[in-house]
Amino acid sequence: MLVDVRGDHVLLMREPDDYAEQLTGLHAEVWSGIDPAEYVRRERGPSPGARQWG
Repeated sequence: MLVDVRGDHVLLMREPDDYAEQLTGLHAEVWSGIDPAEYVRRERGPSPGARQWG
C-alpha cells in the first residue's frame, strides 16, 4: 500500500506489481530533444583535475 499525504488529504494507492513499467515515460518532456548517448558521454567525461593520457 502506498500512502500520499497532500495537505489535509490522504491518498491510498495499491502498490504496483512492476515499478519499472509503472514509471515508464514519466517526465518524458524533461528529456525531449536530448540525445541519451551524448548526455551519458558528457556525464562520464573526465573529472576535474583528472589526468589526460595520450
